[in-house]
Amino acid sequence: MAQLFLLLGLCLGLALLGTALLYYLAPAVTGFSLDAIGLQSSIPKALLPLYWLSQGIMQLFIFVVPALTFLYYYDFNQDGNPLTKFRGVPLAVYGLTPLLAAGLLPLAYSLHEWNQSLHLPPALAEWEDAWRASEQQTEQIIKAFLSASGTQALLLNMVVLVLLPALGEELIFRGIVQRIFMRWVSSPHAAIWICGALFSAIHMQWLGFFPRWLLGVELGYLAWFTGSLWPAVLSHATHNALSIWMAQATGFSEQSNADSGVMGVPMVWVVGGLTLAVASSLAIYKLQSGRVVSPEQV
Repeated sequence: MAQLFLLLGLCLGLALLGTALLYYLAPAVTGFSLDAIGLQSSIPKALLPLYWLSQGIMQLFIFVVPALTFLYYYDFNQDGNPLTKFRGVPLAVYGLTPLLAAGLLPLAYSLHEWNQSLHLPPALAEWEDAWRASEQQTEQIIKAFLSASGTQALLLNMVVLVLLPALGEELIFRGIVQRIFMRWVSSPHAAIWICGALFSAIHMQWLGFFPRWLLGVELGYLAWFTGSLWPAVLSHATHNALSIWMAQATGFSEQSNADSGVMGVPMVWVVGGLTLAVASSLAIYKLQSGRVVSPEQV
């Protein structure tokens, strides 16, 4: 329990430090004060550098820097650390991991449809309205990012929307939190499902809770079964990239509207995707057979 409180304290403390740093960096780098965020109903292109900077800095200071600080003191000098383990994971696993992520994506979007159709009791309608408004704001930011053209915008989007979230969240959840729970509970499977639920909850996007939980469970099993964090990071990044591509290809389809039929996914896609995911999982299982690490080793 002490380790979790220490990690939480690091995340909160460094988040405050990152926010303070942004107040100084934002005007110097972008020409706009941090206070400009959230003042417009739409995001002008002139403010995109400010949003990129703020997203990148906060990803670093909420996830990446706290995780690396924690792991430096607790893990970097220990054998079996999944962060530093590259050997022992067959190269083919890294080729199969994106296929697994791609195969689960249609199912994830079908779950998202169903999740969006859920409603809270009338007494909690204000909460539901707030959640939907929050998701619409997130969608608006992503749409603004993707509306920018050019190589620089593409690289910034790759870093801010794909790479940093994948690295930072995997460092925290599969690199630290899941390993702590595996030492607490008798079943690694229970630890993976609990950590997956926490991973989804921390996003505070309850209308996408269940598909994100599915993602967290998939990433948890990858990290546990391979004994390395990096297949999970690769799968997470693949999921982020494909999700953004699908959202852009379908025009986002009003994802925050519960009654809109969110990016309706044909059943044949779901079945085909699950077939690909199962085949990829079986191939990874065969490659990693006999290599599964114990909870003590993770």
